[in-house]
Amino acid sequence: MASSVSDPPLLPVVVVLLLLSAAPFLAFSSEPLNAEVMALVAIKQGLVDAHGVLSNWDEDSVDPCSWAMITCSPHNLVIGLGAPSQGLSGTLSGRIANLTNLEQVLLQNNNITGRLPPELGALPRLQTLDLSNNRFSGRAPGTLGRLSKLRYLRLNNNSLSGPFPASLASIPQLSFLDLSYNNLSGPVPFFPTRTFNIVGNPMICGSHVDCAAALAPATGPFPLASTSTPSSSEHTSIRSRSKAGAVGVGVGVGTGLGASSLLLFAVSCLLWSRRRRQRCPSLLGKQAPPARW
Repeated sequence: MASSVSDPPLLPVVVVLLLLSAAPFLAFSSEPLNAEVMALVAIKQGLVDAHGVLSNWDEDSVDPCSWAMITCSPHNLVIGLGAPSQGLSGTLSGRIANLTNLEQVLLQNNNITGRLPPELGALPRLQTLDLSNNRFSGRAPGTLGRLSKLRYLRLNNNSLSGPFPASLASIPQLSFLDLSYNNLSGPVPFFPTRTFNIVGNPMICGSHVDCAAALAPATGPFPLASTSTPSSSEHTSIRSRSKAGAVGVGVGVGTGLGASSLLLFAVSCLLWSRRRRQRCPSLLGKQAPPARW
């Protein structure tokens, strides 16, 4: 009885061939997406870009370093996000925390609303944060105190409310802090910053108190800040010191002139007295002629 040899099944062969042909596409699709691109796209989606300044932020891109308003390091890492005065509105996404190499965020002079994302405190390299002149509201997150390298912070001219963010006092390198013109409430901790401004927070200062001078007078502006002018109390102190100095100089000059005059008078008297003693013996040695009758 002859043995019959069956043909090999074709289905497994076809499956193997399909997998081999699809391998390049599977490898491409499994390539991890750029986390910085994803974070920036999320930020763009949260904002309303009326003027299209973020139009080249393409979610299909693998390199955000060519995008507008973005600064990168020599190693192609996003270290700066700067879009001041660009008419942006909407909200700021908490996905900004995924830009872990950020050193500078400049979004001042826009119309961004909503709360300050507490995720900002997860940026370990952040040195400059300027969100001033927007419409942020709610509490200033205490997580900002985790920004150990922060040197320059401006949140002024917003609508922030609630207690003063005392955690900011623990930032070791903070040199410039401006929280003026919000609705924050006290108490206010001591800040060793060189420039510190909380004017315009009525629940802290009242409406007519210069809190910057009363609580922590500035001793010099931070290099990135514009030069500040002395407060009225500082002007008064300067004028008082000037007047005191002028009075001191006048007294010193008068005393010196008086002493010189007295010394000159004493010397003159001494010389005159000596000359008089020299003349008296000669006069006494001469006898008057006898009178004739």
